[in-house]
Amino acid sequence: MDIIQFYGIMVGVSWVICKAFSYETSNPLEEPYQVTMLIVLVVSYAMTLPYLQLSVEHMEERHGLRVERLGGVVGYRAYVCAALLNETPRAVVQSFVLIGALYSFHDLNPEQANVTFCVVGLMVGVSAMQGVIAFCGAISDDIKNTYNLGFLILGGGALFGGILIKLEKIPWFFRWVYHLSVPALTQRALLVNDLLCCYLTATCQDLGRQLAGPQGQAFCPPGLQITGDGTERGNLGRLALKALSLDQADNYALLLALFAAALAGRAAQLGALALRARFEDQLVHDDGYLEDERESKTWLSSSAPSQHQLSKNRKRPSSGELYYDGANTNNSTPISSAQSNFDHDVARSTSASSNGSSRRRATPASPGVDVEMKCIRKSM
Repeated sequence: MDIIQFYGIMVGVSWVICKAFSYETSNPLEEPYQVTMLIVLVVSYAMTLPYLQLSVEHMEERHGLRVERLGGVVGYRAYVCAALLNETPRAVVQSFVLIGALYSFHDLNPEQANVTFCVVGLMVGVSAMQGVIAFCGAISDDIKNTYNLGFLILGGGALFGGILIKLEKIPWFFRWVYHLSVPALTQRALLVNDLLCCYLTATCQDLGRQLAGPQGQAFCPPGLQITGDGTERGNLGRLALKALSLDQADNYALLLALFAAALAGRAAQLGALALRARFEDQLVHDDGYLEDERESKTWLSSSAPSQHQLSKNRKRPSSGELYYDGANTNNSTPISSAQSNFDHDVARSTSASSNGSSRRRATPASPGVDVEMKCIRKSM
């Protein structure tokens, strides 16, 4: 039921985004802007889904994973592989749903190769984002830190991805985001794939008719001039890419970078978990057990009190009399009574062995007898 609800909400959100940017344009120059904003918003929403979904899941699995690792049930490598196999089908389904909604509301590049690249590119991008979120969840036990770090990655990729701000205008200390951010790489890959060739075509005559005659041709960009050699096919899309400084970008190189980012995210998750495990194994408490190791192991004797408990709960002796608490820390027994009980046990054991009776065995001494005798010897 939760899965149906989740994908129902996803379809509803994608419908709102695609419907909002499927309006009729007044002139050809608006079409590249419409396509660009539509792709950017759909990719941003696709990147938000693992951010909202996986951050909570990795935090919920952290404690159980530690206990199972300490118990020798599963290792971090197997956990990372299982997470990859579990999360990749989600990326596939989400990509098909979002791209299907995208093409159902707007006429994007209709070529089969471009449609296939759009689905595969978004799928690899979402998988890479899943690895990034998994790494963010592995370096902290606080979900607030995971959310904050993931939000910085999402926001940084949208802001410095080369779409909202051109590469030349990005401050130099933020340009690494342009080259390394998974949302930024995915947006550019899908945008170049759609606009490079060859369905958005316009001429100066078309622009002149849309912009009221001669004024339209006066402001016609040079890229829309008719050359007669067939290169005008898709010229409007390439003009938009040139305006974004993406005319030299290679969408297949961007796809390869996304694939490498997906593998790097999982490797970083495994490395972060291993380093944290080594660090936590060194944090030994006073009783010699780690906090999670104590929960994963069973005490051999829960009824026997520790020496710390005995010393803590032992009553202060009165004048001339020593007390020993024994196994029950709520009661106190005088040493004289303990000595009498001990003599009685010894006498009964001796009598049974001398009579040769095998029906009844001697009662074993209680766990506190040895400690009682030590107390008696010290008092003597």
